Amino acid sequence: AMTLRLRPQPHRVDARSLAVFRILLSVYILHDLYRRLEHGRLSLAWYYSEEQDADAAADGYFLPPILDPLDSPHGSPVHKVWFYRGSPQFQIFIFVVTALFDVLFGIGFHCQISSIMLWLLMNGLQNRSPHLADGSDLYMRNMLLWCTVCPIGRVWSYDALSKRRGMARAASIHKKDDDYNQGSISNIRNAKGRNDQSKAFIIESIGSLGCTLQIGLMYYGAVYRRFAGRMWMWPDLTAVYYVMNNGFASRQWAADLIRGHPQLSRYTTGAAMIAELTCPAACLLAPCDGKSWRHIFAILLMLFHLSLFACMRLFNWQFMSILCCIIFIPTGVWDRLTAEVSKNQEETSNKILGGKVRKFFSSFFLFYMVYNFCGERQWIAKHDNGDIGEFLRFNQNWLMYGPDVSRTTMAALITGKVQQSGSQNDSSTDSNVEPRRLDILRAIRNNDWGSNSEIDHSTYMFMRHEETPNDMAARFPSWRWEVSLKDWVKERVKPKKHTPARRSQRLGHVLCAAANDARKGNPEKIIQVELAFWSMRTVDFGRATTEHRFDRLRDDLIIEVEC
Repeated sequence: AMTLRLRPQPHRVDARSLAVFRILLSVYILHDLYRRLEHGRLSLAWYYSEEQDADAAADGYFLPPILDPLDSPHGSPVHKVWFYRGSPQFQIFIFVVTALFDVLFGIGFHCQISSIMLWLLMNGLQNRSPHLADGSDLYMRNMLLWCTVCPIGRVWSYDALSKRRGMARAASIHKKDDDYNQGSISNIRNAKGRNDQSKAFIIESIGSLGCTLQIGLMYYGAVYRRFAGRMWMWPDLTAVYYVMNNGFASRQWAADLIRGHPQLSRYTTGAAMIAELTCPAACLLAPCDGKSWRHIFAILLMLFHLSLFACMRLFNWQFMSILCCIIFIPTGVWDRLTAEVSKNQEETSNKILGGKVRKFFSSFFLFYMVYNFCGERQWIAKHDNGDIGEFLRFNQNWLMYGPDVSRTTMAALITGKVQQSGSQNDSSTDSNVEPRRLDILRAIRNNDWGSNSEIDHSTYMFMRHEETPNDMAARFPSWRWEVSLKDWVKERVKPKKHTPARRSQRLGHVLCAAANDARKGNPEKIIQVELAFWSMRTVDFGRATTEHRFDRLRDDLIIEVEC
């Protein structure tokens, strides 16, 4: 029977776990690149800032940029080069190169170089348009940084295959050399006992410790913040209620369930806190080899994130967290799953990047990760003021609904006024006929800019003034659009001169161009784009109903852009 032995081995991981993590992380990044460009030219417009010349504008292939060239929180000279936006052609090139290095990373081709290049490229891509980013992007690039100092290509990679073939050729050349026949290949392939064979797969390094500790710090950084609030603590336990009723990223069925059974949210809040406190700790405290139980809690953590995905439209957060749990699968599980244990497995030299160089960088990253984590929680002074982490975009400021869940939320409606048939000019319409409107968010989401995305005036007025917008998250083209628009309406923006109104004006012009380009041949052009934002406050615990979930706050922010 398996006993729960506390033999902490956070510094030890199985090479096969790292290999599967590497492969699935590559697939995850490919999916992320696709989702970033899923709406074609309109999606690409978030990443460049070079204004098009007259010829390019007349050609109309690329849309105007959404962001101003100076609209970036990153002002250091290095970041201006690293996060340079430039032209749409340049960004297409960057996306292609990023996808190429991602494939090389996935197949394990020169892993050390491909992982460094992928980290540099993804870091630049995420920070060119910071309005589209959330914590999952930080988590992913932190884990990518640890991949640069870990032997992630030891097995199931092009590097491992190439090394094995090279050693096989060397063995055939020196077949008569008795000393060679007693060397490392023979020792590994004929190792005595299953445990000796399995040791060839165990990675024990500062880099592997950094990988596992980063996962733990992500959870405990978020949980620690929650202790300062009341919604996650007994006897309140109302956090899940407010998360589901907040509207941001929540699925309608989950919101309806929690509204109908508010006491259920208390149990789910407690269960979430217990899962995030115990499962990462158990994974770090469990042994990697022998009769390990590390995978049990890793699987429980995976199921926890699958349940969150079922309730919330945050694919990247949940699946990035699931991928990281794979690192905790211990040696014994892989030995039972694979038919041939340690067959043709060779020791991998610790000289990738130079053993001393890699050890230096992994030691520095580990020290700075712990130092920054403690500094973010004000346990110690941040003597660098966080500048090193900001420079590398490697920090430990994990929020995730802490210390309390915000009770305010945002709703957005972006519509285009349709020019009526027979109008003499763009601004004139029949005073007796209310203009139809194009629901632009729906048009982007469904890639249908025609009549199927149009709404009449009564529907528009209902959507503008409805007390309880249902399934708000489903109205946005993607969760990245929801994140960006929610971030824009904040009163504090950086840089300060790029106010929500100014940014919305630029976005409105881009949407004008996109809508009219998609409606070529249709005489009913879009003559005006209206961006409407309004803030709401979730009603008190247990009082939300289908008819009343929010109370409106302040006046609506209405920005009209003439096309």
